[in-house]
Amino acid sequence: MNTERRKRKKRILLGTVLALLGIILYCCFGPKPPSTQEVAATPTAVLYPTLTPTDTPLPTSTSLPTNTPIPTVGPSIIVGNEGVNLRSGPGTTYERQGYLEYGTRVEAVGYYSGWWQIKYFEELYWVFGELVTAYNVTGVPQVIPEGEEAND
Repeated sequence: MNTERRKRKKRILLGTVLALLGIILYCCFGPKPPSTQEVAATPTAVLYPTLTPTDTPLPTSTSLPTNTPIPTVGPSIIVGNEGVNLRSGPGTTYERQGYLEYGTRVEAVGYYSGWWQIKYFEELYWVFGELVTAYNVTGVPQVIPEGEEAND
């Protein structure tokens, strides 16, 4: 019986030692929660490209190859510095229906008396011509709104 007790004590001792060894190994080599330094060092997605200064000079218009095709766009206008109101007709007496911010490019589909008719999100609006810059508009037709007379 004395021998059985010793064997049992040895098994308990061996089990305890193995359990402690397992805990020590897990603590030293197991998965670790990220520390604040590791979290800060984790790369994050960049939504917009970041430009960094270089010693390479930027190309000028004279350094571009002459055979580089210039992308063409259809008739369009780009909104100037002041922004521009969207109106239901060509004049300030027509209802204001929205606003376009500086730099917005939209399709030009017609003109009348200093105003451009534009297509914006599949809807037609009018913008004052002095507040925008027009591009490729040589074929844009004159659009005469109801109740107006042709004058251009």
